[in-house]
Amino acid sequence: MAVLSNEFSAGMDRDSSKNKYDNQHYFEAENARIFSQDGLSGGALEDIEGTVERIDMDGLYLVGYTVLRDDLILFATENPGAPDPVTYNDYILTVPIEDIESQTTNQSYPIDYVNYAWAGKTKGNLVYTGALSFSMHNPIQAVPRYENEFVKKVYWVDGYNPLRYINTVYNSETNDLENLPIDHLEVIANLDLTQPDIVGITAGKLRSGKIQYAYQLYILNGSKTAISPLSTMIHLTEPSDTSTHSLFY
Repeated sequence: MAVLSNEFSAGMDRDSSKNKYDNQHYFEAENARIFSQDGLSGGALEDIEGTVERIDMDGLYLVGYTVLRDDLILFATENPGAPDPVTYNDYILTVPIEDIESQTTNQSYPIDYVNYAWAGKTKGNLVYTGALSFSMHNPIQAVPRYENEFVKKVYWVDGYNPLRYINTVYNSETNDLENLPIDHLEVIANLDLTQPDIVGITAGKLRSGKIQYAYQLYILNGSKTAISPLSTMIHLTEPSDTSTHSLFY
């Protein structure tokens, strides 16, 4: 009696006619593979390990994440639908990776959405919360930037909101995350800048020329505005440029 041995070493083939199939291909495989990075496993049919829930989101929806050195930064929302800046609360969270890895296979890390993740308070996972218009319809892509132990930034986009960022390290004077307005998360601040108004002129060492003034506002280790409109042109002269004649101008 003829014996047909299937080796499947040539991989999957979903194009050829069933009459043309040989013993080197297979039509479909679910949760299985024949190629692996493990030694002595080439051509062997292996099943794939499933996933294990390691973080308990407590009913919230995960819409994005990134890894910032030793921490996992999570973006979560109460909103299962389209963006809604009024009805739902959104959360930016931090979870130490070592805390997740310390859980046993049948345990899930419980997220603390109430307590902020800074020294001096009950240490939780919350970095920031507010109506950030997160939604399941707009997944978040984030990029981490570690500058130093006091400045650990994350930038993110979701195709709906403008480019935003946050320094995940709390500082009561320069980065009060509990009271930080949402518009301070914008990389480009939305402010109406007015033209500087010159109210007085004092002496200086520049002997001639012209000068204009402008200003720019910024948050320490954070975003900054565009440059304001320029002031009127100021003439650098010893006599007044508003005198009745130009003999000494």
